Amino acid sequence: RAPSKSTKLRLMRATFDKLIPYAPQKGLEFHVLTQNELKRGRHPFYFELHYSPMHKREYIDDPEGYVAVMHGLDPDLAVHLAVIWQSGIVVTGRPIRSEISSVDYFDSALRDVSDAATEIMGNPVYTILNLCRLVGYMSDGIILSKADGGRWAIGHTDSMYNPIIKWALAEYTGSSGENREPHKEALTSFAQAMLARIAALQRRKED
Repeated sequence: RAPSKSTKLRLMRATFDKLIPYAPQKGLEFHVLTQNELKRGRHPFYFELHYSPMHKREYIDDPEGYVAVMHGLDPDLAVHLAVIWQSGIVVTGRPIRSEISSVDYFDSALRDVSDAATEIMGNPVYTILNLCRLVGYMSDGIILSKADGGRWAIGHTDSMYNPIIKWALAEYTGSSGENREPHKEALTSFAQAMLARIAALQRRKED
């Protein structure tokens, strides 16, 4: 059932006290959804609570206000849920079996990269890897995590972009990479090339 305000506050306190100290370098992000939403909901899915590092100050400044407003529909969840159901690890409780339709998955993934040419400047790592996994899905019909999307793209995209992809993978996984942060011109070129490939693959499927 939908968690109460006090339950949300307890979850957030436990997140900060017990989970974040052990989180990866990039931080911890999660959504809370009800079982009913997972079984009967439809894209875009409704979440009861969300947290990511970008909301840290907002939560610390006003915990009660944060949990009161942090809920709603998220078009990104179709991709997240598809990856979880395919490759996720159950931490506690019984496994949840369901499927995301190809139409909903594609719509969710495409929304995530629709402004990639501009967003890649402010959030290059996520934009690079999201582009890679969408091209992977459209090319081979495979659902990939961000990291797996980057790994797939090496060898399946123009080799001139390998340094960019390898840099994004190293940043995302917290490993030390040999590639330097790409120049703005290189990021723009990569985004435009991947968006053009996505558009070409979409036209091919429509034909």
